Amino acid sequence: MAINMSAGKKAHPDHIIEYRLKDIDQYARVVIDILPRSGEVYVEGVMGAGKTTFIKALLRNLGVKDAISSPTFSLINTYELPNKKVVYHADLYRVRDEAELYDIGFEEYIESGSLLFIEWSERMTSLLNQKAMLLEIDIISEDMRKLKIYQS
Repeated sequence: MAINMSAGKKAHPDHIIEYRLKDIDQYARVVIDILPRSGEVYVEGVMGAGKTTFIKALLRNLGVKDAISSPTFSLINTYELPNKKVVYHADLYRVRDEAELYDIGFEEYIESGSLLFIEWSERMTSLLNQKAMLLEIDIISEDMRKLKIYQS
């Protein structure tokens, strides 16, 4: 099995889903069925691929009732699920170097036992978990995406 250093990516995805943006909630529910109960889920794709949009759909379909927003400026948003468990959404795009993550105690989020969605995970090289699930989003067209799912 070939491993990509970015996020424990195998040579071939376990699942490939093509979806229209208008149908995103339907496909988020499919992904929820295979999500781990806890741990990191890395969400990769070029700028504008829809990483945050897909995570928002996952959170809505997991039952988050709060307003869901991008954590680009806060780095990490915390949400409560209906069962009172916590789920985190991190966007590391603005992280200049990994020392910033240690300064905010990011490893505590990783070790929390909660589900943690992470965009731009390649910015945390020493904290990467080779067993994390990876969701890779590719742009097919303006309204179509390809989601490649790599399970550990």
